[in-house]
Amino acid sequence: MHNTWTSKPRGYLKFSDRVSNQELQEFATELAKDPKFLSVYIRKVSSNQHGIGFIYDTDTNTREASDTFNDYIKDLAMRRFGTGLAGWDISSSYLQIK
Repeated sequence: MHNTWTSKPRGYLKFSDRVSNQELQEFATELAKDPKFLSVYIRKVSSNQHGIGFIYDTDTNTREASDTFNDYIKDLAMRRFGTGLAGWDISSSYLQIK
């Protein structure tokens, strides 16, 4: 098996427990309508917090494209949830083994 690094942004947005699962589902559903989101899911990220995980297909595999997307997704979530957005973990590259 030949493994190669992929430069598609992936990660998750972490939300405070003040944000309901219904609100997260609505937001995740809106994101999933964009065909560039290859994967969108909700998962538990701590004992009382949930996050929206994703993989996004940028037009180019450059650092600038990843940075632009990172700013976009964080701004979108902040405008929607304000301080309900508790954090994020977004990477511009990953190596998938399986």
